Amino acid sequence: MGIEIELEVSKYRVKGYDKLWIEERKQRDGSYKWAIYNTMGNMCWNKKEQSFVLEPMPSSRSDKFLKETRFVFEEAVKIVKGFFEDPQFVKMAEMLR
Repeated sequence: MGIEIELEVSKYRVKGYDKLWIEERKQRDGSYKWAIYNTMGNMCWNKKEQSFVLEPMPSSRSDKFLKETRFVFEEAVKIVKGFFEDPQFVKMAEMLR
């Protein structure tokens, strides 16, 4: 008699880029959204600034910060795909390997 368990995927690494991740994060209201991480410096993608920004400690994350750095999964994937269409990012991406 085996125990049944369910597994969920909550983190994706961009293949070939060890330091570039899309990770599910629990929100204050209990829902989940996704963040895009550059693990070289605990940085996440900010859609307003169009750059990676330092992620503060959880207690210091403002609603504004969360709104600018958390995405539905499809939007996060679209943003990451867009990185590879930007010549400036492609140069920087070599550091994320």
